[in-house]
Amino acid sequence: YSDYGMGKQALWEFARVFAAKNLDDEAASLVMCGRAKAVEGDYVGALDYANRGVAMDSKNAYNFLNRADIYRMMGDREAALADCAAAKKVDAENPYSYLIGAQIEDEMERKEAALADYKEFHRLRPAAFRHIPPEYLEKISAKDYKTYEKDKARAEAWKKKQEAKQANAGKAKDVKKSGAATADKAVKSK
Repeated sequence: YSDYGMGKQALWEFARVFAAKNLDDEAASLVMCGRAKAVEGDYVGALDYANRGVAMDSKNAYNFLNRADIYRMMGDREAALADCAAAKKVDAENPYSYLIGAQIEDEMERKEAALADYKEFHRLRPAAFRHIPPEYLEKISAKDYKTYEKDKARAEAWKKKQEAKQANAGKAKDVKKSGAATADKAVKSK
Protein backbone atom coordinates (compact mmCIF):
# COMPACT_ATOMS: atom_id res chain seq x y z
CA TYR A 1 0.00 0.00 0.00
CA SER A 2 2.82 2.42 0.82
CA ASP A 3 4.08 2.29 -2.78
CA TYR A 4 0.71 3.70 -3.88
CA GLY A 5 0.48 6.44 -1.25
CA MET A 6 -2.00 4.46 0.83
CA GLY A 7 -0.30 4.79 4.22
CA LYS A 8 -3.45 4.29 6.31
CA GLN A 9 -4.16 0.95 4.68
CA ALA A 10 -0.53 -0.10 5.14
CA LEU A 11 -0.60 0.86 8.81
CA TRP A 12 -3.81 -1.12 9.28
CA GLU A 13 -2.07 -4.16 7.77
CA PHE A 14 0.97 -3.66 10.01
CA ALA A 15 -1.28 -3.60 13.08
CA ARG A 16 -2.32 -7.10 12.02
CA VAL A 17 1.32 -8.10 11.40
CA PHE A 18 2.49 -6.98 14.85
CA ALA A 19 -0.47 -8.75 16.48
CA ALA A 20 0.57 -12.07 14.93
CA LYS A 21 1.90 -14.74 17.29
CA ASN A 22 4.72 -15.76 14.96
CA LEU A 23 6.18 -12.61 13.43
CA ASP A 24 8.56 -13.70 10.66
CA ASP A 25 10.87 -10.68 10.40
CA GLU A 26 10.25 -8.07 13.05
CA ALA A 27 13.09 -5.83 11.89
CA ALA A 28 11.87 -5.63 8.29
CA SER A 29 8.30 -5.16 9.50
CA LEU A 30 9.36 -2.25 11.70
CA VAL A 31 11.18 -0.53 8.83
CA MET A 32 8.30 -1.06 6.39
CA CYS A 33 5.82 0.19 8.99
CA GLY A 34 8.06 3.23 9.40
CA ARG A 35 7.83 3.81 5.66
CA ALA A 36 4.02 3.66 5.88
CA LYS A 37 4.16 6.26 8.68
CA ALA A 38 6.29 8.49 6.44
CA VAL A 39 3.72 8.18 3.64
CA GLU A 40 1.18 9.52 6.14
CA GLY A 41 3.52 12.39 7.07
CA ASP A 42 4.60 11.08 10.50
CA TYR A 43 8.35 11.40 9.95
CA VAL A 44 9.30 11.26 13.64
CA GLY A 45 7.41 7.98 14.06
CA ALA A 46 8.74 6.75 10.74
CA LEU A 47 12.38 7.23 11.73
CA ASP A 48 11.76 5.74 15.17
CA TYR A 49 10.43 2.53 13.62
CA ALA A 50 13.01 2.44 10.84
CA ASN A 51 15.96 3.06 13.15
CA ARG A 52 14.80 0.28 15.49
CA GLY A 53 14.44 -2.09 12.54
CA VAL A 54 17.87 -1.27 11.13
CA ALA A 55 19.41 -1.69 14.60
CA MET A 56 17.77 -5.13 14.90
CA ASP A 57 18.99 -6.32 11.48
CA SER A 58 21.68 -4.38 9.67
CA LYS A 59 22.35 -7.32 7.33
CA ASN A 60 19.17 -6.73 5.32
CA ALA A 61 19.79 -4.28 2.47
CA TYR A 62 16.07 -3.58 2.15
CA ASN A 63 15.98 -2.21 5.70
CA PHE A 64 18.45 0.47 4.60
CA LEU A 65 16.59 1.06 1.32
CA ASN A 66 13.24 1.55 3.05
CA ARG A 67 14.83 3.96 5.52
CA ALA A 68 16.49 5.73 2.58
CA ASP A 69 13.03 6.21 1.11
CA ILE A 70 11.87 7.74 4.40
CA TYR A 71 14.80 10.18 4.37
CA ARG A 72 14.04 10.99 0.75
CA MET A 73 10.40 11.77 1.59
CA MET A 74 11.68 14.06 4.34
CA GLY A 75 13.95 15.84 1.87
CA ASP A 76 17.18 14.60 3.51
CA ARG A 77 18.86 13.29 0.38
CA GLU A 78 22.32 13.02 1.94
CA ALA A 79 21.00 10.65 4.62
CA ALA A 80 19.11 8.73 1.92
CA LEU A 81 22.32 8.35 -0.10
CA ALA A 82 24.18 7.18 3.02
CA ASP A 83 21.57 4.44 3.46
CA CYS A 84 21.89 3.48 -0.22
CA ALA A 85 25.66 3.17 0.32
CA ALA A 86 25.05 1.02 3.42
CA ALA A 87 22.70 -1.20 1.40
CA LYS A 88 25.40 -1.59 -1.27
CA LYS A 89 27.87 -2.72 1.41
CA VAL A 90 25.41 -5.32 2.67
CA ASP A 91 24.51 -6.60 -0.80
CA ALA A 92 26.50 -5.22 -3.73
CA GLU A 93 24.28 -7.18 -6.15
CA ASN A 94 21.01 -5.53 -5.09
CA PRO A 95 20.01 -3.42 -8.10
CA TYR A 96 17.63 -1.19 -6.15
CA SER A 97 20.50 0.31 -4.13
CA TYR A 98 21.87 1.63 -7.41
CA LEU A 99 18.51 2.65 -8.88
CA ILE A 100 17.43 4.65 -5.83
CA GLY A 101 20.91 6.13 -5.45
CA ALA A 102 20.92 7.18 -9.12
CA GLN A 103 17.50 8.81 -8.82
CA ILE A 104 18.58 10.78 -5.77
CA GLU A 105 21.90 11.79 -7.35
CA ASP A 106 19.96 12.99 -10.40
CA GLU A 107 17.60 15.01 -8.18
CA MET A 108 20.69 16.64 -6.68
CA GLU A 109 22.08 17.44 -10.17
CA ARG A 110 25.04 15.10 -9.61
CA LYS A 111 24.94 13.75 -13.15
CA GLU A 112 28.20 11.75 -13.12
CA ALA A 113 27.34 9.95 -9.88
CA ALA A 114 23.84 9.27 -11.19
CA LEU A 115 25.27 7.89 -14.42
CA ALA A 116 27.61 5.57 -12.50
CA ASP A 117 24.73 4.17 -10.44
CA TYR A 118 22.46 3.82 -13.47
CA LYS A 119 25.26 1.92 -15.25
CA GLU A 120 25.54 -0.49 -12.34
CA PHE A 121 21.76 -0.88 -12.18
CA HIS A 122 21.76 -1.68 -15.90
CA ARG A 123 24.55 -4.22 -15.44
CA LEU A 124 22.57 -5.98 -12.72
CA ARG A 125 19.14 -5.70 -14.42
CA PRO A 126 19.56 -5.04 -18.14
CA ALA A 127 15.94 -5.98 -18.86
CA ALA A 128 14.78 -3.16 -16.58
CA PHE A 129 16.32 -0.46 -18.78
CA ARG A 130 12.99 1.38 -19.00
CA HIS A 131 13.59 2.59 -15.42
CA ILE A 132 16.59 4.58 -16.63
CA PRO A 133 15.90 8.11 -17.93
CA PRO A 134 16.70 8.44 -21.64
CA GLU A 135 19.51 10.97 -21.18
CA TYR A 136 21.39 8.34 -19.15
CA LEU A 137 20.25 5.31 -21.13
CA GLU A 138 21.69 6.80 -24.31
CA LYS A 139 25.15 6.83 -22.66
CA ILE A 140 24.78 3.32 -21.18
CA SER A 141 23.32 1.18 -23.98
CA ALA A 142 22.81 2.22 -27.59
CA LYS A 143 20.69 -0.90 -28.21
CA ASP A 144 18.33 -0.23 -25.31
CA TYR A 145 18.14 3.46 -26.15
CA LYS A 146 17.09 2.53 -29.69
CA THR A 147 14.36 0.30 -28.20
CA TYR A 148 13.27 3.21 -26.00
CA GLU A 149 13.03 5.48 -29.05
CA LYS A 150 10.94 2.89 -30.94
CA ASP A 151 8.63 2.47 -27.93
CA LYS A 152 8.25 6.24 -27.66
CA ALA A 153 7.43 6.58 -31.38
CA ARG A 154 4.87 3.76 -31.12
CA ALA A 155 3.25 5.39 -28.10
CA GLU A 156 3.05 8.76 -29.85
CA ALA A 157 1.52 7.17 -32.96
CA TRP A 158 -1.04 5.35 -30.82
CA LYS A 159 -1.89 8.59 -28.98
CA LYS A 160 -2.43 10.45 -32.29
CA LYS A 161 -4.61 7.61 -33.52
CA GLN A 162 -6.73 7.76 -30.36
CA GLU A 163 -7.06 11.55 -30.62
CA ALA A 164 -8.17 11.20 -34.25
CA LYS A 165 -10.77 8.59 -33.23
CA GLN A 166 -12.11 10.90 -30.53
CA ALA A 167 -12.23 13.84 -32.92
CA ASN A 168 -14.10 11.76 -35.51
CA ALA A 169 -16.48 10.47 -32.86
CA GLY A 170 -17.18 14.07 -31.82
CA LYS A 171 -17.86 15.06 -35.42
CA ALA A 172 -20.21 12.11 -35.85
CA LYS A 173 -22.17 13.21 -32.76
CA ASP A 174 -22.37 16.76 -34.10
CA VAL A 175 -23.68 15.46 -37.44
CA LYS A 176 -26.30 13.33 -35.65
CA LYS A 177 -27.35 16.28 -33.51
CA SER A 178 -27.59 18.65 -36.46
CA GLY A 179 -29.48 16.00 -38.42
CA ALA A 180 -31.89 15.50 -35.53
CA ALA A 181 -32.33 19.27 -35.17
CA THR A 182 -33.06 19.60 -38.90
CA ALA A 183 -35.63 16.79 -38.68
CA ASP A 184 -37.26 18.46 -35.65
CA LYS A 185 -37.51 21.75 -37.55
CA ALA A 186 -39.08 19.97 -40.54
CA VAL A 187 -41.69 18.32 -38.30
CA LYS A 188 -42.49 21.60 -36.56
CA SER A 189 -42.88 23.50 -39.82
CA LYS A 190 -45.57 21.10 -41.07
